[in-house]
Amino acid sequence: MRYLPLSGQSSTPIPSHDFACAIFDNAQFHNGPLKILYVLVSTPRCGSTVLCAEIYRQSGLVVHEYLQPAEYLPALASRMGVIEGAALRPGSTQVISLSKYLDELIRRRAVNGVLGVCCHASHLVYLNALVKRARQINPSLEVQQDYLSRRNKFKQASSYAIASQTRSWSQTLPSETAPSSRLMRWSLAIRAAGLYQRLQKQDRLVKNSYKHGEFTRLLTYEVHVEDNLAAIAKEITSGFMPESEESICAVPVSLQRQSTDLNVKIVALLMQYRLLLTVLYRLRKVVVVIRRVVHSWFPSSQGQSTRLNKGNCLLDTEG
Repeated sequence: MRYLPLSGQSSTPIPSHDFACAIFDNAQFHNGPLKILYVLVSTPRCGSTVLCAEIYRQSGLVVHEYLQPAEYLPALASRMGVIEGAALRPGSTQVISLSKYLDELIRRRAVNGVLGVCCHASHLVYLNALVKRARQINPSLEVQQDYLSRRNKFKQASSYAIASQTRSWSQTLPSETAPSSRLMRWSLAIRAAGLYQRLQKQDRLVKNSYKHGEFTRLLTYEVHVEDNLAAIAKEITSGFMPESEESICAVPVSLQRQSTDLNVKIVALLMQYRLLLTVLYRLRKVVVVIRRVVHSWFPSSQGQSTRLNKGNCLLDTEG
């Protein structure tokens, strides 16, 4: 497929302290070829941001979600000027050239010929397109892939459910007020039950790929990554960065835990009523499917307009 749809828009604001901001670009643009592509495959709320921050602190390499289609990819493409000029008309579909986007990422973010990408397992279609394009430019490109998993899937699913509800994916992005009513807590717990199943499935698929040699390391948060963060980051960067005893990052990074009383309550519900919540989640999915069928039979002009305008970006994988 030449064109991949993006769910976000190029107008998404990026705060000044987010890794996607210009202050984390190279002080001097990288002019050489891309020799190594380091990929950290992860799932939402697994601890990847903490690990990427430590990698940056030690090496100056910004491993980030450059392929996240909802916010980062469209916003970065806009900042880097790689959206087709003819598509900049208000309300028109914007086309992002993957080739130009990759060139700008290398110039602005590569260090010593190395580019780091953090990619959620659900976004691998964009990663595959990027790797294919990068290898067309440099057939001898080395790709190193690690997978970061979180041991406590109950905590991860609960955090994932809250973040997707409040849009609070990190301390750097604006969020909505977290729901506090008992009904809303149960609604979040039902969502967490579905996400728990999804995370378990993604783990099984990736670990099966690991058996076939597609990943270099399987890293587990809350077992050894959390306790030995600096050592794990050093092990990762030792394969492509000169050893350094001191922090060499250009911009200080500050991260805070997002665990709240709401997280604790959702985890408790999920652990105690997981089977019931899973059944309710499946029933909710059935209701959603029925609603879609009904709307397809009786479409409204207002709903049609909303669907068409929700995402207006395409990634041109051959451009």
